[in-house]
Amino acid sequence: MSAQEGRHAPRVVRHFMVRYRSPNQSTWASSPLKDFSRDGARLVCEQAFKPGETIELVLGLPIFLEPVRITAHVVWRKAVFAGSMQMSEHGISFVSLDPTVQQTITDAVQRFLKP
Repeated sequence: MSAQEGRHAPRVVRHFMVRYRSPNQSTWASSPLKDFSRDGARLVCEQAFKPGETIELVLGLPIFLEPVRITAHVVWRKAVFAGSMQMSEHGISFVSLDPTVQQTITDAVQRFLKP
């Protein structure tokens, strides 16, 4: 982890699917996370969210009994290509998580980082 990335927590590099939307959208889209930590994640999707924008996520991991709903802020965005499709990769930061949700995510990160 470089100091330039601004990461404060170790990341789990796994491609878990997440549902996402802007708060002003009524429909959900699905896409993979490239990685995640207790504080945020990297989302790759067709939609190009702007830095500072708020998005909603529903994250389900194999160790969760139920998917968790998370509000996040987009920190950065860059264009990427997947074959002929232009996608966007977003760095997102989780916002004011409920303590139970925060603990669930922290536990999941610790579990997936174990050798």
